Amino acid sequence: GSDFLHISIYLSDEDMSGYFAAASVVLLPYHTNFTSTSGVLVRAAASSTPVVSSDHGLVGWRTRHHSLGTTFSYPDHDDLAAKIVDVLEQPVAPVQGLKFAHDSTEMMLSEAFAGILND
Repeated sequence: GSDFLHISIYLSDEDMSGYFAAASVVLLPYHTNFTSTSGVLVRAAASSTPVVSSDHGLVGWRTRHHSLGTTFSYPDHDDLAAKIVDVLEQPVAPVQGLKFAHDSTEMMLSEAFAGILND
């Protein structure tokens, strides 16, 4: 069987990186009201850990577009369970994860926005 870990205490960046690297999958079951991005998605990508995310909003789009894992139809719990099983049975590290994480750093985003503003 698989072990699930829920952490409800503060973790330093160093500790958090270790947990992400040790994880088989990161779950991002965001509600449909959440349409922006997620720092957790970037951390998972930086650790080459696949995600199972809600299929809507920017997180769903980024997960699909950057091949960071798979999406499920929120709030379909059966679909979520099936996608978790799929990822655990056939783990695939996100090929574009490191590039996505690098491109999502504050410096890279600042440069991208500066380029847009200067055009």
